[in-house]
Amino acid sequence: MKTLFLIRHAKSSWNHPDLKDIDRPLNERGLANAPSMAQRATTQWTTPGLVLSSPARRAKDTANLMKPLWFPNQDIVIEKTLYEGSPSEVLDLISFTDDVFESVALFFHNPTITFLNHMLTGSAAFEFPTCGMSNLQFEGKSWGGLEVSTCSQIDFDYPKKRANPKGPCG
Repeated sequence: MKTLFLIRHAKSSWNHPDLKDIDRPLNERGLANAPSMAQRATTQWTTPGLVLSSPARRAKDTANLMKPLWFPNQDIVIEKTLYEGSPSEVLDLISFTDDVFESVALFFHNPTITFLNHMLTGSAAFEFPTCGMSNLQFEGKSWGGLEVSTCSQIDFDYPKKRANPKGPCG
């Protein structure tokens, strides 16, 4: 069995219109939410064996803020596909992951994360809120067997979940 964690970057700042999209930082809420969500993951989920992040500053910063609490012994590998790739390209990236890793965490962006979660689970699509985290299980022994509708969503968490128990859309 394999575990896949899909994490959308925390809330980013739009206060610097001169910055390129890839260089946008997190805002105050994002800086606070990422460690809080890492603490939840630490108490509820396993530690990822491999951590991949989009090269965008907001995704890297989210991963780096979560690292001390959730995966302190893992390096964060920057993967361009997580910034520019389609859901199918991200699925291909995952399917080529070394099978030595039982769990993988990906830090990336909407709309790709929303569509990929929907593709993998076959469940109704909903938009990932910022800093939303999906815990998916794949019953296969090899990442190469990962395909459309082969995962079960074990958990979905996001910063406002405690305040809105009906879900991200409700």
